[in-house]
Amino acid sequence: MKSTSPVIKRIREADLTVNPRRDAEILDEISQVAQFRYMDFPQEPARKVPMYDSLGKFATATVVIGAMALYLIVESLNSQAWAMDDAIEALTHFSSVHIVGALGGNATELWMRSNQGEARQSSDVLMRTGGDVMWNRDGSTYHYVAGNHTVYYEQAVTLGVAQWLGPELLETLSKVDDAQILHGMDAETGRDRVTFMGSMVDTNGPQSWVIEFDAETRLPVTMQQWQNLDRIGPPGFDAFRIVYYEELPDSMFDVQIPGEPRYVEKELSIPESTIAALGNPADGIPATGMAIPESAAAAVRAMYTAVIEEDLDSLKRICPLCRNWGDELLRAMIVKPGQDDRMVEILEIGDIVKTGRSIVGTIVAVPTRYRLANGKAVTQKMIVQFRQFGEDTSCVVFGPWGLPHERQD
Repeated sequence: MKSTSPVIKRIREADLTVNPRRDAEILDEISQVAQFRYMDFPQEPARKVPMYDSLGKFATATVVIGAMALYLIVESLNSQAWAMDDAIEALTHFSSVHIVGALGGNATELWMRSNQGEARQSSDVLMRTGGDVMWNRDGSTYHYVAGNHTVYYEQAVTLGVAQWLGPELLETLSKVDDAQILHGMDAETGRDRVTFMGSMVDTNGPQSWVIEFDAETRLPVTMQQWQNLDRIGPPGFDAFRIVYYEELPDSMFDVQIPGEPRYVEKELSIPESTIAALGNPADGIPATGMAIPESAAAAVRAMYTAVIEEDLDSLKRICPLCRNWGDELLRAMIVKPGQDDRMVEILEIGDIVKTGRSIVGTIVAVPTRYRLANGKAVTQKMIVQFRQFGEDTSCVVFGPWGLPHERQD
């Protein structure tokens, strides 16, 4: 157990009065799984959300981006009123989190826990929406749909959070061009709040968000996320209750599906909202006359070489979605110059592990192992999109398929 720091003392001594009825409910819920020390925050009154099952609206991308925002955005709150060392320290005292909210119109809860050990970037995630359940296990992601008693799975961790509560990526989203910070007060609780707003386009399509932080504890207390750049319409993900834990038991992530459900492997796909960015004939590498495995491997190698050589122009040509991020964000998130977790060497480009189709043409998933400056090896699967322009074939790198796996060789 870590020693009690001034930051954590301040969090525990803060006046965090909550609604007694809601507090009793969450305490009763916690007592059913284990005895934890936890940190809760006053929230807006709970809303009644209609519950229904829908595979299409069970938006994995929303959860990934939303969970990332909980720990990535804090660096952007770097003003005189915010000491970043304190903010990072406050977050790192809690390795797990419970979120209650709504996802795509469904009342939803998520349990998330980081795993410290050989695979630094692994995490356990369990999400429930009505009778549907999503979880990850042993490098794969599963989605049980109660309506047809079927488990859909894919051999990649597409539901999860990389480096949960870690400091490495805290500055990433602060680099987006339209980041805004607002200071205010919660009318219900009287506590000072700091609100962060921003947007970006990534491999899940356009995203925008609003994250509200408690000004004293530096911890996120609510968040909303949209699948568009302008926060238009109801949010795809709305987290209105967040509880932090120092630890959670393994039993919290043990999923038991009743009966004998069917297991169906999901098709490899990419969001249609990203297709337009992949359609420039000047991008990518030529593939006419080449076998698909050969050209896919060449595209992935070209992308990683551009990262290692810090060649942003080449990176944008081979991976066109990178143009949406801007040079500052690319350097902070992908290239990482001078950082010990920057990529320094391509170790191996493997054979294609999965194929599929988008509205443009064939897509394939290619695994790659590369070494970081700190000596650790990372395995990452990348999706390559093939295009046809008249008689000419070419391909571009779309982006990652799932989260990377990192270990010390």
